[in-house]
Amino acid sequence: MLNLKSKTLNLKPDSGFTLMELMVVLVIMVMLATAMVINLAGQRAGRNVKIAQNELVSNIRLAQSYTLSARTLSGGQSVQFYVLKFDLSKPTQYTLEAIYNVSSAPMLVDIQTINLPANIQIATITPATYPITIDRSAAGDAANQYSPPNQYLQTPTCAFLVYAAPFAKVILDKGCNPLNPASMPYTIPSSDDSNDYEKIINFQNNVSCNSSGNPPPCSASTDSIMTITLSDTGKTVFKTVTINAITGSVTFN
Repeated sequence: MLNLKSKTLNLKPDSGFTLMELMVVLVIMVMLATAMVINLAGQRAGRNVKIAQNELVSNIRLAQSYTLSARTLSGGQSVQFYVLKFDLSKPTQYTLEAIYNVSSAPMLVDIQTINLPANIQIATITPATYPITIDRSAAGDAANQYSPPNQYLQTPTCAFLVYAAPFAKVILDKGCNPLNPASMPYTIPSSDDSNDYEKIINFQNNVSCNSSGNPPPCSASTDSIMTITLSDTGKTVFKTVTINAITGSVTFN
């Protein structure tokens, strides 16, 4: 008769994770995902600010090249000034403009509005700084050559970066008048001390900027330095573009 040996089964308790272990793993995964999202957002902000900086430098040099090459408008009009206007009430864009027909009836026309990349703006770094500055420390301010000696621009002020024909002389100024011309092309009124485009023309033509003073103080200048600060809307990444009106150079960091 066959003798069968009985076998004893070694039964182990069911394997798996406890509720506490699952919660710990879940918390770790959430932390890792959050860190990844924050890192990607920071990289995206830095990339977009850099793109905005490169585009701004390219557009500044484009305006300069337009002036040096005597580029005309589509209608064949010769341009005396190419203007980059920075309206700080619209910090996510800036405008390329042209002034022509200066010898008789000066006209202003918008050429292009350039939008900054998403979530990028012209912005201040800290409350103690400004989105755009025009530094006149090299212009002999002790002699009150300019009024005011320095321009620190905040909303709703505008800034003008101007290239004058034929040699692309750089003129810097601030002002928003008129902020929104009723129509384009816009006729720039002559002998209007409040019109900021007229101030540019007068400065280039060595005409008094206003009716008082001897000589009257002028807001426009050619021996100053403009700095424009770009940032993401969260103000975590900052880049600057600096235009030296004395040398005509454009630098960025």
